[in-house]
Amino acid sequence: MLAKKVLICDDSEGILDMLTLVLEDDFNVIAEQDSLNIYTLIEKEKPDLIVLDRWMPVLSGDFILKNLKKIQTSPAFLYWLFLRTPTAETYR
Repeated sequence: MLAKKVLICDDSEGILDMLTLVLEDDFNVIAEQDSLNIYTLIEKEKPDLIVLDRWMPVLSGDFILKNLKKIQTSPAFLYWLFLRTPTAETYR
């Protein structure tokens, strides 16, 4: 059986590396740091799951989600990633 494809788009290299490490034994992981490439990758790879960072520069996860409806090959499942690096403000 072919492994399911997971496309992860996050501007943080550390998050991409961590998620790839966790998922790569069970899934075919496609990791992308540049949100401008997301639509091309969706069309080309036809992932089963997309994991998006909501707060990316250029194209935000919100913007990508709104426009996925226009793509006929959009996946059945979409997951939003809400990770942020803690700052001093987080603990005040």
